[in-house]
Amino acid sequence: MNDKYQIIAALNARGPLHDGQALADAVLSAVRTGDIPEGSRMPTIVEVAEETALSTATVSRAWSSLGQLGVVRTRRRGGTVVVRPSPPTAYRHRGQEQTNITHYLSAGYPDPELLVELPPLLQKVAHRTDYDGYAAKDRISSTLFDRIMDTADHRPESALIYTDVMAAMYDILRVLVPKGRPIIVGEPDFPLYALILRQLGLKLLPVPLGPHGYDLARLEEGLQAGASTMLLQTRVQNPTGLMIPNENVQGIADLLLRHDGLALEVDHHLGLAPEASVRLAALAPSNTLLMISYGKVLHPDIRVAPLLGPEDLLYRISTTRMGSWVSALNRNLLEAALTDPEADATIDRARKEYARRRTIFTEAFARRGLEVESNAGVNMWLPVRSEEAVLARLAEKGISVSAGREYSHGGSPVSHIYLSLGLAGADPRWIAEACAEAALEGGN
Repeated sequence: MNDKYQIIAALNARGPLHDGQALADAVLSAVRTGDIPEGSRMPTIVEVAEETALSTATVSRAWSSLGQLGVVRTRRRGGTVVVRPSPPTAYRHRGQEQTNITHYLSAGYPDPELLVELPPLLQKVAHRTDYDGYAAKDRISSTLFDRIMDTADHRPESALIYTDVMAAMYDILRVLVPKGRPIIVGEPDFPLYALILRQLGLKLLPVPLGPHGYDLARLEEGLQAGASTMLLQTRVQNPTGLMIPNENVQGIADLLLRHDGLALEVDHHLGLAPEASVRLAALAPSNTLLMISYGKVLHPDIRVAPLLGPEDLLYRISTTRMGSWVSALNRNLLEAALTDPEADATIDRARKEYARRRTIFTEAFARRGLEVESNAGVNMWLPVRSEEAVLARLAEKGISVSAGREYSHGGSPVSHIYLSLGLAGADPRWIAEACAEAALEGGN
């Protein structure tokens, strides 16, 4: 399809195009249903702006968002063409395009010095003989299964393993949640979650969270309004770096049981969270699918992400899963790491070191009258007067952080920046002081 009027009509049929997000969502929907087929050449930015009464800047941002999703590709002299989207799985390393940046704190990477050492583990798995290729691609040894259950803190009915949480999430939503349905998410939340949800034609229903956890009243309103599924991080939330209090997790479990809802619980931090934290899947096992990532706590090159939950749900997912099987090499590597007596000591050391770095940032902001609420994990969510002013000032000092708006679904009354303690170094005092000083710039 290359008729711009047909394409515009297909977009307008999906509701009022009042902003860039509505425009991007309309394109996603039209591509998914085939109303705008793969290979179609999209109208120019100017043409879309004229037909929709949106500004060219707004259309340009929508096209950029669709490009990140892999829905369109812009070719020199070839215009913007629709391509088949694929599940987003990669983290983006923001700031690398700026040549003066020397400290990339905008990605949530762990400190390589605080991870398990891979060479000794690789030596262990090199001597194993259970490398049977495709025939054993879904096999989980009894030892590995038991170790995964230990990290899960409960005994779910069934387990699948994926290479990463994003691939598991894509399959879960594709199989279990009908298109067009609302999904409860945190406000703020990890940006790639929103990309996956929109790519699958699902609507986001943001629920605020803070030091006391998720807003339970808003969660119940969402469940009553037809959002039967919620996507939550209940140990350490990304991007806020907040540990969700146990009483809040219990309240969420009560809501799930009362309304027969389904929670997709994501845990990227495991032992980096305080030991007293409880898990939603342990409180409402029949209503929770738990996804675990070991990248931050063990090593990002151990590409195994267990999906745990009720047997009937995992069976439905397994029958139509889209690839992402885990090699025996990675399975054996995870087993070696989880049975290594040094691993627990490494995780404990990392948790304490991140806490020390967090205190440095918290105290630097407190000296300037700014309260930091982040209290666990690798991430810092720092209050600022003006996100734009802070990003510009820190870039001058060679520091790249992320603007809080990139993690927001519905806006926040307080501006923030996001950064990773993992990349701040063992002595982040000058970075903390630079961030705290910049936080006072701009705004009122």
